[in-house]
Amino acid sequence: MKWVRRIGLVAVLAIAVLLCYLAIPPSRTAAHGSGGAVSELTAGHNGENVSTDSAGARTPTRAEDRADSPLLVLTVRDAAGKPASGLVSWRATPEPDLSGDALPMFAGEKSGSVHQANFQDTASIRLPAGHWLWLKVTPAHRLASAWFLRVPPFRGMRRKTLVLDDTTRALHVFVWNATLTGPCADGEVSLYAAEGAGSAPVPVQRLRTDAHGYALAQPLPPGGFLVCGPGSSPGDTHPFTAHMMLPAGVPVAELSCSVAARAPCSFLRLTVVVAPECAKALQGAGGKLFLKRKDDGSGAAVPLPGLLVEGKTTHRVAVAPGTYEIACLPAGCVTIRDTERYVSVAAGREQAATVAVAAGCAVVRLSLIGIPQHEFPITVHARADAALIDEDSRLVFLGPYRWRTPDAQVAGLPRSVVLVAHSRHRPYVSIRPLELRATTGPVPMTAATRLQVTWLGPRAVACRDPILVARSSHGQNEVLLRRTLARDGSRIRPALEASLVVPAGLVDLTCRSAAGEHWQRRVDASAGPALPLVVPEGG
Repeated sequence: MKWVRRIGLVAVLAIAVLLCYLAIPPSRTAAHGSGGAVSELTAGHNGENVSTDSAGARTPTRAEDRADSPLLVLTVRDAAGKPASGLVSWRATPEPDLSGDALPMFAGEKSGSVHQANFQDTASIRLPAGHWLWLKVTPAHRLASAWFLRVPPFRGMRRKTLVLDDTTRALHVFVWNATLTGPCADGEVSLYAAEGAGSAPVPVQRLRTDAHGYALAQPLPPGGFLVCGPGSSPGDTHPFTAHMMLPAGVPVAELSCSVAARAPCSFLRLTVVVAPECAKALQGAGGKLFLKRKDDGSGAAVPLPGLLVEGKTTHRVAVAPGTYEIACLPAGCVTIRDTERYVSVAAGREQAATVAVAAGCAVVRLSLIGIPQHEFPITVHARADAALIDEDSRLVFLGPYRWRTPDAQVAGLPRSVVLVAHSRHRPYVSIRPLELRATTGPVPMTAATRLQVTWLGPRAVACRDPILVARSSHGQNEVLLRRTLARDGSRIRPALEASLVVPAGLVDLTCRSAAGEHWQRRVDASAGPALPLVVPEGG
């Protein structure tokens, strides 16, 4: 009977193995698709043709779906023209990509949205009709390098040749419109060679974006580059410009960047008159005028070139239409009559104005208490004691630009202010607001944290006059959030951002706009000198 039992056991094991084999889905070693039936890939001369959908089920053969699914035949060569081999990755989307997700690497490369396969010499990729295609090619001999190709929708079969030349560089530029709500079509992008902060930008290329806000700059020599979006110049900052480094001797040959178009500018021709006694009083203190935007409460500043000098000087500056306050650095070093302090610039016109500056406010002496000696030198800024504060108030420094000791002479400003000191390691704020005209002597300071708040997504950008409210044990402050482009993982997305120095401790944040309250957060602002807070699109 033992042999009967053994035969029965073997039969049971065989049936179990057969059932496990039948439960395994078909192999998906070639191409996995997205957004419908997936791509077919022929890898090299002897690659296996496999076509599956996202569930692993067989789709119609190439002959059956040829009429509906476009076929891309990609030929890859090295710089010498010889056949190359390696890894090809691709992603097909029904809409063009504006966030640069494909570069420098595919977002979600380990998820089902990106498909990969080995190739030798050629690769044939079948994709859903009407889809945009991004290709990433990594050669077998240089796994740290990658080349990219953007293919618009097409019908039938299309052949493309990609040359892997590591002696040249390329920049894929994505341009948003001025409101960050969509692409900037047919916009002019200026590309400059800029090796470092001290070098003057040298024009290299002028590009025009396509209908989807995309432009390709190639071939480029290795080096550093400054990308200026439509309407911007090398003196502008993010998100209107982007600095990119593609030096020689590194494996990265291509990068992407995202910039925004600047709204049309007007011009202000400002004549500045400095009396001899004022110029004498400014000796050793500098004195630099700037325009502070007043329309939207952001306090965005436009510095005028050079320092104040005796006599009459005329400046012509490009600014966005609106109302501006003429102010000076250091704070309180000069006075400007109220009738000349504000100037309005109309759209599409050149406005002329004249301003006369006189000697500044009386001088008082302050001694900052509570900042450790190892934190010096510091820079001290005067922030208006108001509900809605300027985000760029850090520009308005008080007294000498560098305080090397806790004691210094400053201008007795005619308004109540909060002192914000930026040291080597962290910021500090005055415990209470000050009337500098009546204050002389010690000023208690306490450790603070700079909150860096970013609210991601189109919903954030669509808000009208969004305000960030920060409540702490020291009171309440409000700051206007500004539109920008921010990184969300490997994506570049439109966003709102604000930066605010608050005393260390618990802080309650509320974001509101004309449409109501959007989100709330409670954060502990005592952990360090800076606290980044990223709020997702849903709040």
